[in-house]
Amino acid sequence: MIQKQKNRVNTRPNKKAPLPVKQFIPYRLNMLAGVVSEGFVKSYAQYSTEFGIDGPEWRVMSFLGELIGSPVEQQGMTARDIGARTRMQKVKVSRAIAALEGSGLIVRQVNQNDRREAFLNLTEAGAKVYWTIVPVATKYQQTLVEGLSEEDLNAFDRVVSHFQAQAAQLLAIGSASNTSPPKSKVAS
Repeated sequence: MIQKQKNRVNTRPNKKAPLPVKQFIPYRLNMLAGVVSEGFVKSYAQYSTEFGIDGPEWRVMSFLGELIGSPVEQQGMTARDIGARTRMQKVKVSRAIAALEGSGLIVRQVNQNDRREAFLNLTEAGAKVYWTIVPVATKYQQTLVEGLSEEDLNAFDRVVSHFQAQAAQLLAIGSASNTSPPKSKVAS
């Protein structure tokens, strides 16, 4: 019985090739994102401890900080906007916002046109934290791309933009999850 099960696991009908996971682009991008993100978190760990912010909270702050000096700074950004830009789950965004608000790093202003929605902005204390971490983020990115030419960086940007557009299109039409695998040709 054990031998039969072993044979079933090891056989490949129609000589199908297994998925080479280490070359599978979604896997590689996920691994890259994880290691880059983890490295960045370690680079600002001192500030994370000092200011009491974690990765999701920094992502919220970074988008709010990007508004500083822009025409939309006064209006702010909604939790929905931040979730769409960060691709974080709604619960994670809500927790990060609640923690930042509790720490006095962001302020919430109710949207007068839709009271279910609020606009978020950095407080003065939040802006100080943001401007403390920005140089760390910039240095981390400079170190990350060290040794790459401008041509390499432009190619990387084109490839990432292509992947983002293709993935968004697949997500929008649902083809990535609703596509049936190709039917195998079984000899009868």
